[in-house]
Amino acid sequence: MTNDERRLRRKALVTAAICVVVSAVLLGLLYMVGTHRCLDKTLGFGQETMVFLKNACEKYDRYEQGRKTEATHNLDAVLESFSTFLPSDHVEVNDDLVEEYVHTEHLSGMLVMDADGHMAAHYDIDGRDPLMLWREELACSSVASMYRGSKVSYSTVVERRDVDFAVSVVPYGDGVALGYRSLALEPADDYSYTIADVLVNNTFHQSPTVLVMRDMQIVSSNDSNVDLTLARLLADSGIDWKDEGLTRIEYRGSTWYAVRAAYEDYRLFALYPKSEVMSGRISFIAAGVLVLLAFWVVVLLARNIADRRNLAEKDKQLGIINAISSIYESTFLLHLDTLEIEGINMSPSVAKIFAEHAEAYDFFATVCRDIVSPESREAVMELLDIKTLRDRMEGVPYLDAEVRDCRGTWYSLQVVPQRRDERGRLESVVVATHNISMTKRAEELSFQDKLTGLRNRNYLESLGDDLVNESLPVSVIMMDCNFLKHTNDLYGHEMGDELLRRTASVLRRAAGEKFVPMRIGGDEFLLICPHTDRESACEVVQDLRLSLAAASDEVLTVSASFGVATAETPGCTLTEMYHIADHNMYQEKRKVHAREADC
Repeated sequence: MTNDERRLRRKALVTAAICVVVSAVLLGLLYMVGTHRCLDKTLGFGQETMVFLKNACEKYDRYEQGRKTEATHNLDAVLESFSTFLPSDHVEVNDDLVEEYVHTEHLSGMLVMDADGHMAAHYDIDGRDPLMLWREELACSSVASMYRGSKVSYSTVVERRDVDFAVSVVPYGDGVALGYRSLALEPADDYSYTIADVLVNNTFHQSPTVLVMRDMQIVSSNDSNVDLTLARLLADSGIDWKDEGLTRIEYRGSTWYAVRAAYEDYRLFALYPKSEVMSGRISFIAAGVLVLLAFWVVVLLARNIADRRNLAEKDKQLGIINAISSIYESTFLLHLDTLEIEGINMSPSVAKIFAEHAEAYDFFATVCRDIVSPESREAVMELLDIKTLRDRMEGVPYLDAEVRDCRGTWYSLQVVPQRRDERGRLESVVVATHNISMTKRAEELSFQDKLTGLRNRNYLESLGDDLVNESLPVSVIMMDCNFLKHTNDLYGHEMGDELLRRTASVLRRAAGEKFVPMRIGGDEFLLICPHTDRESACEVVQDLRLSLAAASDEVLTVSASFGVATAETPGCTLTEMYHIADHNMYQEKRKVHAREADC
């Protein structure tokens, strides 16, 4: 057995061990996913039930409100007939007459107030003090107006001692008559129902236990076996009623899942036993296991074939790899079928990551996180996207990207085809990095104006027309310093340079992060403003004029002439916009020279 064959055998054993570990992890994930699928399914069923419950509770509330309104109307009519009830030979009302009237009209009680607001007569079937019971209602403004001659009655529904009462007050003589009736005493017709009727005889998908609670009490349920223990358990579970969702509880020795919701002051629940909720989890896991086994069989077979082919072409590969590694800082081989990485030569930081993450996805992800600068991570992951790498390498000698590490060093990242099978299918590539910081620095310097630090004409010429077409509307502001020649002649070129630097400083502050400021030569400056219409560009010009004036002093007068060009539709080039703005600027420049001549 050769050394390469022994290495393959060791790789097979390691791969088998990895398969066992990964399979265990994946089984755990399947269990978790299966559980979440079952819970999501239950939540969906429960939410449908919640919609039904909300509609039922809303219907009941409308019915109850209508019943209360009807009760107050009926009570108004009863009280308005009180005067006709009195015998003709009784001048004054008394307690006996009120008692007789209460029993005749099936009231809960009544009291009569004279013109001075004193109780003239009263009766309550339960022996309560009506004056104390209805003190607030008697003191309201609507009742007070009846003493001043108002004939408008007053009715309401209030709760006293956990009982709902219909209350009406009508003018009587120079005072008022107040009557009240417990709504529980209202006779029910064939169409009436209670909150308990909301869920009676209703069935639901998978037969959940459905509850409607109010004030921590079960007021309606489709299951006659529920008791106060369940209500107390739900009330003490720390549930945020505004947070609709799923809650797990233990009830009667079993685990239940409760889908919850809230409507007004109702608390709505649909309870599902755990056995029903998790019934689909085993079949899901079984299907996942079969898929997992098939996947690993395919991976192992492909790995075995690839390894044997690698042995046959090893010498050829080494020659190519050695030639590349002698030039580049870091070099490694990526096998596209097995996602295996072979390190050839690596920088210390990359080698440390490789020692801990030999699998391609983990390795690339860790390199991007720990070494690559945030602004270059997307470019690296796009270049090294293994899923699309084969397709992108077809017909090209290499792929490359310029990226920066976290220290600011520039690198050229290149991917070169390394080996193909008999059909021409790409099997492996060489990934290499090369330090290009010196080249990038030279490039940056070529794009920078030495005096002001702004971008220069070289940078302007390097910009394509995409900047215009992708940032519409785009405005270009041309700016030419006034009095530069005068300053040079009068104070010398050092002061002239100071004038340019002050102008550049104002322009840089105005540009911020949105715009691109440039000095394109002599006393000419340019400001490119993406996503800026002409009106906004003119506002920028006005701000620049004020800022330039503020930068002036007793010696230097800082001012400029401006020209604006705006493109709002595709088709205009940056060069065309520059020439238009330059023309407009010189129109203003001639006016400045004309004023100087007049002076």
